[in-house]
Amino acid sequence: MRPSRRFEMALAVTVLCAALSLTTHAQTTRDLVHADASGTWIETLIGGDGSYQGNVSGSPRGNVIWQFNDANAIARSVCLADTMDETWIGWNDNSERLSYFQTTGNGTPIYEYSLLPGNPDTVAVASAEDTSLGALLVRGPWGTPVIVRGFNDTSGATPLWTYTFDTGFDAARIQSVDVSADGSIVIAAAYKIGQSQSLVVLLDGATGAEVNRLATTTYVNGVELNDDGSRAVLTEPDTARIIETSGMSDLFAFSLNGGGGFYRISRDGTVAAGGGYDYKAYRDTGPGWASVYCGTESQQWFGSGIGLSGDGGTMFLVSHNYATGYVDLTYRVIDLVAGVELARTTTSGSGELQDSVQRAEVSYHGHILAVVSWGTQDNCHPEVQVFDRSATLIGSIDTPGSPYCLDLSRDGRYLVAGAKHIHANIMGSGGDAYTYEVFIRGDLNFDDAVDLDDYNILAGCLNGPGVVVQPDCELADLDGDDDVDLADFAEFQAAFSG
Repeated sequence: MRPSRRFEMALAVTVLCAALSLTTHAQTTRDLVHADASGTWIETLIGGDGSYQGNVSGSPRGNVIWQFNDANAIARSVCLADTMDETWIGWNDNSERLSYFQTTGNGTPIYEYSLLPGNPDTVAVASAEDTSLGALLVRGPWGTPVIVRGFNDTSGATPLWTYTFDTGFDAARIQSVDVSADGSIVIAAAYKIGQSQSLVVLLDGATGAEVNRLATTTYVNGVELNDDGSRAVLTEPDTARIIETSGMSDLFAFSLNGGGGFYRISRDGTVAAGGGYDYKAYRDTGPGWASVYCGTESQQWFGSGIGLSGDGGTMFLVSHNYATGYVDLTYRVIDLVAGVELARTTTSGSGELQDSVQRAEVSYHGHILAVVSWGTQDNCHPEVQVFDRSATLIGSIDTPGSPYCLDLSRDGRYLVAGAKHIHANIMGSGGDAYTYEVFIRGDLNFDDAVDLDDYNILAGCLNGPGVVVQPDCELADLDGDDDVDLADFAEFQAAFSG
């Protein structure tokens, strides 16, 4: 724990005690009116006790594909597999389990793997992008080693394999597991409480066999792989440590002012970033790692609000102001190639509920940016927000409670979020998971139609085979091969006809 977090913890306790004694400190009740081609419906969200009721006519629910509500458990860990149409959810706090869904399905779990009666302390999930493999990390009762299990679309609720950490390594965090895009590699970390010892292991995605390991004399609170699994960034308390996984050897490290967040690496492995009371981003230039963006702002906390585009060209930098009660957020879009801020926007709320930033994500070429935060008492903004590169809000989910986790597909089309059903500062249980379609395939200008306006945008992005898509043309790369060519026109024609 970073010493400077003591003030934040004290403030959180104060807010929690106030929320328990005054029921008026819940998020305000609001009616959400949704309209689409299928009809109009109204949902009333009642923040005080987390209940909700709907009066629905027409489908679908705006851009939410489905919502899954659990009366007891909280969705603290989520991920989606891009090309496999899979969503994995780790339920915590009660009824602990893994749930496996179809991202574009109807919201009914295809299967679930229960972790009862063990009552684990932490349930975390990660998945491959291009094959079916979900990794489940479980921190069980005190004194029992952390366990990682593998699942896929055909395994059902029977693990493909199980890996058990060495005796004594009995603690882990939500960010302590990740999977390479092709599913060949799983990385996981566990630590010994009070002993400044961690163990990072590399596992074979098919068998769960240990491939390599790294023992450290510090706490490793998070891990993240690049897409091909050749590199990883380790979150140590105030140090971002980049390693080469083939030999578990150090490539580079940089320090940050204040621990408590988690650090990121781009999908192509060229950029790493982290934040605390300051923020830093470094790029691998070949001969070494060079700083490409860094700084600090008064009273801002950046630790959990850093997202990187897959190509390392864009950073989404979201912070909350800890000196004003966590109700003021700032969102920044950073071009890491030019080293400049492209856009920023802010939200300012009121009341005693904290709007703490939880996670930020960016599409591969930096066109779509998403973030989740806990929400304010006056509901000054939706808790799940999606922005374009100019920091314009293009999508959102107004949740009844507080999101904890988020994942975004590489092309930015799909989003999955997990939440507590009431505000995080209010005692209670129950949670929600959502999958969300950010934009219709082929709708390049976000007007909810695929028409000649979108065709003109596509034509303007035509650049021929082998030319990497730029951020403004990311959505025009309909077949996902990093160029915009005649194959994308064929894909567009199918979307237009549909």
